[in-house]
Amino acid sequence: IMAHELRTPLATMNLIGEAMRHEARTATPLRREQVEHLAHRLLNLVRNMHRQIDTQITNARLLRLPPATESVSAACLLREAMAAHPFRHERERQCVELVVHSDFEFDTVRSLFLQVIDNLLRNALRALASLPEGPVPGDLRVEIEQTSHRWGCIRVIDRGIGIPPHLQARLFQPFVSSHHASGHGLGLAFCQRVVHRCGGRLRVESALGEGATFIIELPVSAASRKSTAAKSRATPIRPD
Repeated sequence: IMAHELRTPLATMNLIGEAMRHEARTATPLRREQVEHLAHRLLNLVRNMHRQIDTQITNARLLRLPPATESVSAACLLREAMAAHPFRHERERQCVELVVHSDFEFDTVRSLFLQVIDNLLRNALRALASLPEGPVPGDLRVEIEQTSHRWGCIRVIDRGIGIPPHLQARLFQPFVSSHHASGHGLGLAFCQRVVHRCGGRLRVESALGEGATFIIELPVSAASRKSTAAKSRATPIRPD
C-alpha cells in the first residue's frame, strides 16, 4: 500500500519531466540546455526513488528470499547494472571503470543481485562525492576475476574518504550506515543476505582517507565448472 501511494506522485513527476523535455525543443539554445538539465535531474530522481521503493519491498521479504537457481555471467550482470544505474551526472558515469580479469558464472536471482550491485555503486559514488575535487575517471573501479576452480570474485573499489574502523565490523547490520545524512542503513544488510543466499561472502577492506573495497566472493556455478573441466580434458587435434 505504501509503495502504491509513493509511486502515484512519482508517476506525475515523471510526466512533468517528459513535458519539460518536450517544451525544451522549442526554447532558445541556452534555455533549452537549462530545461533539459533540470528534466534529466528530475527523471533521474524518479528512477532512483523507484529503485529505493523496490529495495524496501525486497527488504520486507528478506526472510523469504527465493533460491538462487539462475546461472549468470558476472561480467554480463555487471555491465547490465552499470548501464541501468541512475548516475546523477556524466562525471559520475565517467569515473566508473569495469575490469574483467576473467569472467565466471554463478547461481543467483538476477533481479536481486542487480540491486546488490546498484547499492554498492551508489555507496561508492556517495563516498567519492565527499572529496573536495570530485570524482575523476578510475576513482571507482569494478573488477571481476575467477580466483580458483570453485570461486569467483567481484571487487567494488573506490578512492573515497574510507570507512572508520569502528564502523567496519558493524557495517552489514541493519540500520548501520556510514552515510549519516542520506543512508537508511538497510542497503548493505540486504546485500549481505543476497550474497549469502548465493552461497557467497561479502566483506569490506578500508582505511580512512584511502577509500574502500567491497569484496564479493561467489561459488562458481556447477555447470560452469563442468564446462571448464571438460575443456581442460579435451585433447588437441594435431595436423598430420
